[in-house]
Amino acid sequence: MGDLLNAVKKDIGHFKCPTHGEMPKISVSGDKLNMTTCCDEFSKTLQIKMNKSVENFTKKSMDNIFKKMGKR
Repeated sequence: MGDLLNAVKKDIGHFKCPTHGEMPKISVSGDKLNMTTCCDEFSKTLQIKMNKSVENFTKKSMDNIFKKMGKR
């Protein structure tokens, strides 16, 4: 989960709320990725970006697994 957390932080951790100037807080709790923001509007915007980040990370991870399997 650490690699995923780092990838998501890299992808969306630098965004600032246009209304409040706050950055999101991204953390892991158990097997869940959590994002805390200053307002609902910023949260909705970042949720879409976070979902895409997780999707991209998963795809890259699966591609790497399949490459390793093919090298055996």
